[in-house]
Order: sequence, then C-alpha cells, then structure tokens
Amino acid sequence: MAADTSAHYNIYNKLGHLQGMKVQQYALGDAQREVLIETAIQNISKGIALAPASPYPWFRFTQLELLKGDYEKAALGLKQSYLNGIFDKRLFVPRLNAALILYRHLDQEGIDITVRQITLGMENNPKEIAQLAWGNRDLLPAITESLAGNQELLKSFNSIYNPFQKENR
Repeated sequence: MAADTSAHYNIYNKLGHLQGMKVQQYALGDAQREVLIETAIQNISKGIALAPASPYPWFRFTQLELLKGDYEKAALGLKQSYLNGIFDKRLFVPRLNAALILYRHLDQEGIDITVRQITLGMENNPKEIAQLAWGNRDLLPAITESLAGNQELLKSFNSIYNPFQKENR
C-alpha cells in the first residue's frame, strides 16, 4: 500500500470509527443519528476500498450496520472480517459477541466460522466464553448450540458456566 493510500485508509477508518463512537456515546435525535451512521459507513467503506484485506474496518462496518439495524449487512461485514483474519486476539471477543447477536442472520459459512471461534475460545480461554454468556444470557443458546457437536467442550463450558452462574447471582 503506497504511503498516500495508507494515509487515506487510516483517515477514513479513524473518522468512521469516531463517528460510530459519537453515535453510541451521545444522545442524538433520530435524524442526526441516522445521518451520522450513514456518514460513518461511507467513510469506513472508503477505507475498506483502499485496504479490503484488513479485518478491522470490516468489523467497524459490522458495528455500524448493527447500530443502523441492518443485520443482513452486519452479518456480511462480520463474515468478511473473519475471512480477513480468522483469529485476532483484539477482535476475538467483540467479533464473537457480534456473531452471537447476528447468529440467526449468518449464512452457513458464517455459522461455521462462529462455531470455530467458540471452539477456539473454549480451547484457549474457556472462562472468557462463560463470561460472555453470563454477560449476555441471550447468547447462551447460540453458544450451547455451537458446542453441541463437541460434547467434551460443551461439558467443559457447562462446568465453568454453571458455578460461575451460581457465584454471580
């Protein structure tokens, strides 16, 4: 990536990211909120056009589409983020959280990737998966459904989640 292209990529992505943060942090009127989300999506999309292989702007795109309420586009962005960097420690929990929210909107490939991510999480940091499920109990069915094909990991998850659930009542 040429220096000029790299600079533009960074500007568009940072601008889109900041605009997305503003939508989340400030009480905005509906019209102002919609305009800001659309502007942020446009900026992130320009960054993606300059560096389509980076998982980060694709994930920001996913977050913005979630804010907008377009779950189909959010699911496509999430899948692209995964395909551009299947395991990224900084994106692991945020992407998995988004994947579980979008679970019913993912195509089969997206579901397969999510199952792999949950499996990786259970193999590498099972407590983090249990905390994710505890933090958003609506995600619990998707997690247990994802682990249903691996009884050992499902048993491990339950052995961590159940006592964790009792501790935090």
